[in-house]
Amino acid sequence: MVAQLVELRRKAPDYVRQDGISSASSWGGKVEHKAVRKALPESYEYLFHQTGEAAFFLSGAW
Repeated sequence: MVAQLVELRRKAPDYVRQDGISSASSWGGKVEHKAVRKALPESYEYLFHQTGEAAFFLSGAW
């Protein structure tokens, strides 16, 4: 999800703010502003934020 938000912020800055994102709950639905919670400390998303990198690639061959 983080990568999608970064890319969306680059392409459509009016739809992404620091406190959330504007989106619809279903295709063709009404657009509304939704909060995006901070990453949980035990999550991969939190770990990715800690790298300080704006974007990076993870290989599936661990």
